[in-house]
Amino acid sequence: MSEDGFSSSVLDALPQAICAISDADRLAYANAAFWKFAGVAPEDCPIGSPLRDVVRMLAYRGHYGAGDPEAQVEAIMAINRTRFSRRQAATADGLRTLELTSMPLPGGGFVNTAHD
Repeated sequence: MSEDGFSSSVLDALPQAICAISDADRLAYANAAFWKFAGVAPEDCPIGSPLRDVVRMLAYRGHYGAGDPEAQVEAIMAINRTRFSRRQAATADGLRTLELTSMPLPGGGFVNTAHD
């Protein structure tokens, strides 16, 4: 637990999928809702995994919509993560529309959130 009495358990309790990517473009944190959203267990894409692997995992599970997953990977990797961004994407099955945000972190890296 941190000095102010909070820990990652607070983020794990939120229903929004949250993941943090380090300034070295590696997965630094993912909350419980992220793993549920992704449809995989944390050990399938462990902390320290390259960002491209995380994006590819999500693309092949239809989280960026219908279309070529490799083209989606390239489009997602091209997003400027030094600026806040927000976009909507329908899942490949058409059952959900997601709001996806990316927020830069001080000193590098960024946080992504997703919710329907």
